This record gives sequence, structure tokens and C-alpha cells, in this order.
Amino acid sequence: MVSEGISTSSVVQQPPTPAYSSNYLPWIPNIGATHHITLDPSSLHHSKPYQGNDRLQVASGQQLPISHTGTLIVPSSSHLLHLNDILHVPNSQKSLLSVQNFCQDNQTYFEFHPSHFLIKDQVTHRPLLSGTSDEGLYRLHPSLGVKSPGAFSAQSSSESMHVWHHRLGHPHDRVFKQVIRPFKL
Repeated sequence: MVSEGISTSSVVQQPPTPAYSSNYLPWIPNIGATHHITLDPSSLHHSKPYQGNDRLQVASGQQLPISHTGTLIVPSSSHLLHLNDILHVPNSQKSLLSVQNFCQDNQTYFEFHPSHFLIKDQVTHRPLLSGTSDEGLYRLHPSLGVKSPGAFSAQSSSESMHVWHHRLGHPHDRVFKQVIRPFKL
């Protein structure tokens, strides 16, 4: 929970995780989180200092300061997915993915299994990303994508698309696809 309106629950207190690149630092899907939370400032695109007075309240009751806000674009097997309104909380123990916000922003849904989970497109029901279950937590490693031969070959293309999406100033997906179509990226 965060004082003054922002809240999250089910935060597991663990020893601090080193701040690796967002490609290696896993996101923990959390159905109780009202915001995406990252401890990795390098994972934020369009980062800006947080100007409010809100603080992230974790399960222990401790209130952690919010340093920055931003967005993140995650390449999937077929298109770019967006994490909007991410809060950078340097003292957070984990990077949390708000399942509710992610599903609303990307027209997706999560399918949880004992050893893994899938993020699927609401319309096609095709898997876009997959994650693992480890030590009682589901973990999403955005750089891994969906583990299947077809998706793996698309991953390289998605990463290239991610770079161009960033270079072009993060245009809307439809505009971006139209711009890159002639280049067969």
C-alpha cells in the first residue's frame, strides 16, 4: 500500500537484488499491485523525477520513497507490449508487474500453471510471453519471450523492432508497423 492512494499488497521481503539490466532482472506478476514497481532505473523509458509525496507501503508497513516514473516496452513474439506508469522505488526488494494494469494496457490475460505462466492475446489467445515459477514466485524475464521455435525466431525480429521503436520516438504501434513494413524488420 502507498500512502495517499497508491497501493500494493503481497510484497515478499527478500534480500536486495542487484540492479541488473531489465533484460535480466525478473518482474514478479502481482495481482494485488496497483502500479508496476521497479528497483532498476535502467528499465525505464521516458523516465522523469517523481514530484509527488506518495510513498510505497510494503507488507512490513515500511514506506519507501518513489524516485522516478516511466514506461517500458517489452517485445513479445508478435508485437510490443507496454508497461505504463512504472514507479521506480530504489529500496524495493523486487520489481512488481501489476497484472491488472498490464492486462488493461495490452489487451492480454495471464494463464497460470504450477511451473510456469503464459501471457496471451485477448483476441487471438496466442501466447505472447511466458514466465517461470521459482521459489514460490512467478517470474517474467522479458528478454526470454515465449519458449517455442517459432517465437524464438521472431524474438530477434522483436528486439530489432524494439530498437527501432525507441529510435523513432515510441510511435503508436499501428504507425510504427506501417513505417517499418518496407524494411522487413
